[in-house]
Amino acid sequence: MKRRIDVKESFTAELTCACRVTSYYEKNPYLKSDDYVATKIIPPSKRLLVRSPFFKKLVASRGGSGIYEYIVCRTKYIDAIFQKLDDSFTQILIFGAGFDTRALRFQEKLKKATVYELDAPNTQNAKIEQYKKMHLAIPPNLKFIAIDFEKETLDQKLREAGFQANQRSLFLLEALTMYLDAPSVDSTFSIISAYAGTGSLIVFDYAYASAIRGESDYYLEKVDLKRAAKVGEPWKFGIEEGQLESFLAKYGFELVDQSDARALEKRFLTNQNGKQYGRVNAAQCLVTARKK
Repeated sequence: MKRRIDVKESFTAELTCACRVTSYYEKNPYLKSDDYVATKIIPPSKRLLVRSPFFKKLVASRGGSGIYEYIVCRTKYIDAIFQKLDDSFTQILIFGAGFDTRALRFQEKLKKATVYELDAPNTQNAKIEQYKKMHLAIPPNLKFIAIDFEKETLDQKLREAGFQANQRSLFLLEALTMYLDAPSVDSTFSIISAYAGTGSLIVFDYAYASAIRGESDYYLEKVDLKRAAKVGEPWKFGIEEGQLESFLAKYGFELVDQSDARALEKRFLTNQNGKQYGRVNAAQCLVTARKK
């Protein structure tokens, strides 16, 4: 089956951008995130849709219940990491960047670092065109790298772009690992390990291997893998529950934080009185790890 990203922009990238726009306009502070740039780059034809009360139901029907809430929490989780970065981080490498806007939203925080965005050519070009159409200035320290993770050599692409080894860097793989096959994941993490200086951070989310095998069946949280495959972006890779630390150790990283659905709900969707505003899809988990 031909992959969607070979012929057009990623469905997952579009969905994430749309969810961030909806979240930006939320009146409930527990569901609101701050991606104001997403509101500018989403295609005009979709702006009314994402502000419709039916949009979240549409997301659930396309990707599974709890997906919208998961994307909101994931956005807040990663934004918080960017907000805490200091000048010791000289490089930011965003894999499968999609319509990520952090290079613009945090450009003052990142002005002493070089930001690299890697993605499939069709998705990356669609984003750059939207920046141009909306007259959004691309920061001078932002570099775009077009790559097919399963067909091209990441190491060569990084060297050509000027990415330096042994620097304290932040590596972000948001909504990526589950779409790669196991050899591609191993190759990507091995290269990250080779380039990462001591104290570098890697932030990524992953699917549980049991979800990939179709063995999990959580109430209100089951991801419809058939729908993911139908849009040409099937899930391929997962990590077994309880095996994350050994996975990280293989690449020289130590676990800093692992936030599953329950942890995300408690941190981002629950008020001080214990009232919860939504449930998160439980097939995925967010991770922060540090290079030893």
